[in-house]
Amino acid sequence: MGDISINRATRRLTDIGYLAVRHLSCKGVTESIKDISFIVTPRWLAPRRRCGILRSLWRALRIRPNEVLVNHRDGTRPERNPAASPSGARPPAAVRVAVVTGVDGGIGEAVALRLAAERFHLVLHHLETMSEQIRQLCDGIGTGGNTCIAVDGDFVDPVAAQQLMARAMEHFGRVDVLVNNAAWSPGRVAVEDCSSEFIDRVWAVNVRAPLLLIGMFAKQARAWSAGGSVINISSIHARHSVSGCAAYAASKGAIDAMTRQLAVELGPAGIRINAVAPGFVEVPRTVQGRAPADVLRMATRTPLKRNGEPEDIAALVAFLCSPEARHITGQSYVIDGGTSCVLPTHPLEAEDA
Repeated sequence: MGDISINRATRRLTDIGYLAVRHLSCKGVTESIKDISFIVTPRWLAPRRRCGILRSLWRALRIRPNEVLVNHRDGTRPERNPAASPSGARPPAAVRVAVVTGVDGGIGEAVALRLAAERFHLVLHHLETMSEQIRQLCDGIGTGGNTCIAVDGDFVDPVAAQQLMARAMEHFGRVDVLVNNAAWSPGRVAVEDCSSEFIDRVWAVNVRAPLLLIGMFAKQARAWSAGGSVINISSIHARHSVSGCAAYAASKGAIDAMTRQLAVELGPAGIRINAVAPGFVEVPRTVQGRAPADVLRMATRTPLKRNGEPEDIAALVAFLCSPEARHITGQSYVIDGGTSCVLPTHPLEAEDA
């Protein structure tokens, strides 16, 4: 049989394999690829061609119910069913959109600038008091060809999270990456002084808002079967105790637990979720009120002999939402210059929080 005939036969058998697996998966029948390949890959085919058919069958097993069956030989991704969108209009896949919360001149701003360098269009959440600074940041990002919009809101009000995601969807039609960076860190408060209002505020900003945003992010990602990536900013305090930080540490422990749980729940939809847990990071908010000698002392306790910088966190965030991290989910990465390695002998003191 000539090469042309073999090619035609191979393509025909591949199509049969697609239909067979699609039919069985829709009926809820579990069949192994090996069993099906015995039917659709005769032994006269070369091993290389048989392997190609098996790969096609594996891709067929991964087709979701709202995908239409298309030819994958040209390397294109399958088209999604327009019925998955209420409007029927699919946002352009070439546009990558990231929502970053808590852009306040520290880690949030560094993440925004790094993602802009990776050619993301951005939706930046901030408090109303930061409006002028965020406007300047958006203007600077816009000069590089990226679209950047700012949305203010206080996550103590649950409506703020809904408005943020609604604005992103209204402007771009899709969100590919969500970075939950916003948090309220009130400083040291003894547990006997923690009122119910105080605890509610910490929990509303640090836990409820990220959970609501992830839910809305997952809903729109499932609608397009497009997957996506969520990065939660946790803290070293979720693992190591500091006096006077019980409420804040509890909220960051919840972030780590949420990350693991949702990695299992959202993984089948192609949504990855990871956390980044910084140690001490030198930003205006963390060094305010500290003597320069105290800041230097914290650096000398670190094996790398320097404190963290916002760009260190942003670099890890950019990696985790990149294609290179496509097989990473449910993890929480400590980025503290090795501080946690020496904590058993040099425990964190209250002023290090």
